[in-house]
Amino acid sequence: SAMLRLQRYSLSRHFCARSAPVCKTVRVKGSLRLERSSKHLTNLQVRFATWNFDGLDDMGSCENMGLESDSATGPSKPVILVCPSMSNNEFVANFDAPGGGSKGGFGGPPSERGWWSHICGHGEVFGINLDKYSVVCAVPLGSPFGSTSPLTINPATNKPWAADFPTITPLDQAGLHALLLDHLGISKVHAVIGGSMGGMQALQFARLFPDRWERCVAV
Repeated sequence: SAMLRLQRYSLSRHFCARSAPVCKTVRVKGSLRLERSSKHLTNLQVRFATWNFDGLDDMGSCENMGLESDSATGPSKPVILVCPSMSNNEFVANFDAPGGGSKGGFGGPPSERGWWSHICGHGEVFGINLDKYSVVCAVPLGSPFGSTSPLTINPATNKPWAADFPTITPLDQAGLHALLLDHLGISKVHAVIGGSMGGMQALQFARLFPDRWERCVAV
């Protein structure tokens, strides 16, 4: 029926992100003192995606843009920091290819399927509504999706860390999220949210930085 087709069209608009995130890999300032070993990690890189950020949004595509030191002009809405688990990347919401919308046309499958696309998207049906909030989602420390990990280069040897990568904890991962917020010029977030190991990171972030968040949700 016409009503059913309208409902399907409406759902396709909700479940397919209508604005592309900006994805970058950046080198952040500062160092991390690791919880287990007390070693300091420096020269840290972070792979992340943002939604609704001024300045960064002008950079367009989701290609790896190299290691950069610039920062955003600022978020255009209250910021939600999303902490992924180790098995998830920066795509918390669906990503549509810049310039062309979804592959297959509007309402088709997205270029990248968000691992929390049923939670984060445009519209009131989503718990994290991209019409109301700016979102930052960073690949956690130690994960293989682009942040500092066993796959990245150890500055002391100029070779991949591999088995020499130190033991890390969610506390250390929370520290890297804070360094990224510093890089972006964000002093406080509306909420820090995560599920599974991301929830552990959210709790550690809340404990370490009590003045940098208003709400904490650990799933």
